[in-house]
Amino acid sequence: MLHHRSGDVLNPATWTKHGPVFKKTDQVWGVGHCSFVKSLCQTEDWIIYHSKSSRKQGWEDRDVHAKRFAWSSDGFPDFGEPLPRTLSTKPVRPVPMAA
Repeated sequence: MLHHRSGDVLNPATWTKHGPVFKKTDQVWGVGHCSFVKSLCQTEDWIIYHSKSSRKQGWEDRDVHAKRFAWSSDGFPDFGEPLPRTLSTKPVRPVPMAA
């Protein structure tokens, strides 16, 4: 993750690299591209990302995950560990849309 401290955004010296923000685990080999979204009620931050569960080539072990995350005291996102492929999830009750 890159953090712009101040000054000219086109100057590489004004950026600091932090991370990695996600690290491989015994069950998750690689974590790929991601997007960030807010919950419908605008009170939760979520990361949507894809991952692989092994080093073998191919697409059979790629999954998409959605995970709620928090913010650390220094203002950076805290994603915790990537979710394993075998994690069971409960269905989420839909939130009614405001008219």
